Amino acid sequence: MAYCGPRGIPLSEFLNWHPDDQQAALAWQSDDAQRCPHCHTAEWEWEADRDAYTAEVRVCRGCHRRQAEEKNTRELAQQMGGVYVRLVPREAVTDGDS
Repeated sequence: MAYCGPRGIPLSEFLNWHPDDQQAALAWQSDDAQRCPHCHTAEWEWEADRDAYTAEVRVCRGCHRRQAEEKNTRELAQQMGGVYVRLVPREAVTDGDS
């Protein structure tokens, strides 16, 4: 169920899969469970090659916007608690609204 549950796959459906497909899914889950939840690398990758990955800096415009708004609402969050910022799509302007 550790593979099926989070993916919404009924166990009865999974058990009807071809055994090779079941084994592939469980092998993938085992590999995924060994990966760091933050950087998504596995220890075995570093053991095989000390330079297995290089760091790359990227800027996500969505995260940048959200973090900027979090700075603007920090005082409110300290006063009230439970305050968080989420991004929502801007509503499209229709011809009738102009």
